Order: sequence, then structure tokens, then C-alpha cells
Amino acid sequence: MKIAGVILAGGKGRRMAGANKALLMLGDKPFVTHVSQRLASQVTMLGINANRDLETFLNVEFHLPIVADAIGGSLGPLDGILGAMLFAEHNGCSHALTVSVDTPFIPNDLVEKLSEKQVDQISIASSNNRIHGTCGLWPITHIVKLSAFILSGKNLKVMDYLNGSDFAVVPFAGENPDPFFNINTPDDLAAAERWL
Repeated sequence: MKIAGVILAGGKGRRMAGANKALLMLGDKPFVTHVSQRLASQVTMLGINANRDLETFLNVEFHLPIVADAIGGSLGPLDGILGAMLFAEHNGCSHALTVSVDTPFIPNDLVEKLSEKQVDQISIASSNNRIHGTCGLWPITHIVKLSAFILSGKNLKVMDYLNGSDFAVVPFAGENPDPFFNINTPDDLAAAERWL
């Protein structure tokens, strides 16, 4: 199975004073480096879905191709996920793996476990009885359906799309830290620093 990994970094960082979370430091590395280092060996190729500071992501340090939102206009993470699926299709991959840039502790066996489900079924990670909708393996066969859903103008929440689709929830052990702990606030960042 050929999988294109895409780090979702298109958020506005409102709870972090508008900072670009991908570039915030955790220890001696930016968030995006923590996530890309955990993903690189698990996927065929890796890109980043970003809407600002694009030149920074193209520089020598990151080497990450930019994956644009499919439709644009601040439509949220579903648009980034659709962009990831189009990126996968364009590069001859059957699936797109998406993870948020603010989840630096994602498991090293993420793809292995998510890909155990049916090849044409969306697989979404969960931990501690919580579904992590942006952390999933998306077959490119969903491109047309997801495009129509976004263009319909309905509530564009990831779970709304998933609840109308065939998807599997794949549980991961929720240790300390939770492997899908996401850093949304300065307090979260302080906690991540302690765990690191």
C-alpha cells in the first residue's frame, strides 16, 4: 500500500495568540519536526498542509512539499484532508494519512495499526475513548464524496463527514502522555515539555 502522509498545519493558532503552531518549539525542535520524524518511516512520502509561512516549510531544514487546501477559503480541516487525498492520488498513492501538527507524540506504529482495516474503509485513531478525527488513513476513493460534502456547505466538521461514511475506529493505548495529545494552549505546551 502506497501512502502519502500529510501533516495538517492550516489552523490559525487562536489559543496560542495566533502563532503558527507548526513552527513553535517543543524542546529543541519545532512541532512540525517532531511529527515529521515520527511519520517519515511510516509513509511513502510526506507533505504539509499549510496556509502561511510557506517559504519556511520549503526551506532546507524541512524539505516538505506544500499540500494546498483543495478548495480554499478557510473551510477547516476537511479541506486539508481532501487536499491530502488529492496529493496522494497525484503521486500514485492509494491512501492519505493525516495527522495534526500539534500532536508530537503520535505512535510509531500508527500506519501499521490503521492499515489493518479494510483497504477501502477510512480508519481513524482513538485513545482514552476519544476519536481523533484528523488522525486517520483516508482511501482516495473518498475524493468525490468528500468534495461533494464540502461543497454542499453543510456543517464542515470532520465527525459529521465520518458519521455519514464507512469508517473504522482503531484504538491506541492512552498512556502518559496520550499518543494523540494535542497542544492547543500554553499550558498544554508546558505539559508536553515535561513529558518530552
